[in-house]
Amino acid sequence: PPYRRGTRSERGLRRKVLIVYPDIFRSPQLFAADFFLISRIVSHPKNTMLIIFDVDGTLIGGEAFDWRCFNDAFASASGITIGPNDWMELEEVTARSLVHHVLSDHPLKRIQQLETRIARAFLKNLQAADTQNQSVFQTTRGTSELLEFLQSDSRFDIAIATGDWIDSISFKLESAGITIAHFPHAPASDARK
Repeated sequence: PPYRRGTRSERGLRRKVLIVYPDIFRSPQLFAADFFLISRIVSHPKNTMLIIFDVDGTLIGGEAFDWRCFNDAFASASGITIGPNDWMELEEVTARSLVHHVLSDHPLKRIQQLETRIARAFLKNLQAADTQNQSVFQTTRGTSELLEFLQSDSRFDIAIATGDWIDSISFKLESAGITIAHFPHAPASDARK
């Protein structure tokens, strides 16, 4: 499904968890119906819900520009063109894992250097795309209202999880009018294994 549910208990407080993926916003009726049920579940004062949002395709649009910016950055920094199969071979779909996968025949130090160059080039490409068309990275339909509602209701906590790097995801969210610093967030490509 386009989301996962779970429950976590802490000292008598029951916390429901909903992780939201892009497909859920492609079906607003499904999300609205499920969100109504979730609201009822957490109506008990000891229940809260943590809702974790993915970013690209969920909170914001512009995926076609995003992919083009990433692919161009990868090619300019490494001299290698990414093919569609490169993404399909990944167990962990993050920018960092793609870099390490495609460049796996290079020494680790070289991969890390290229990753830094790719991340910087990616951010520059995103900024250039946004300068050319300021509507590239807009919130998806209903996102602003949903975030505002969730932030105003103490039964809900919001977090952001992404496979992007912090600089590029921060830029895209800021461009869409969402300040990532207002939410707990986890950019997987910045996590070191």
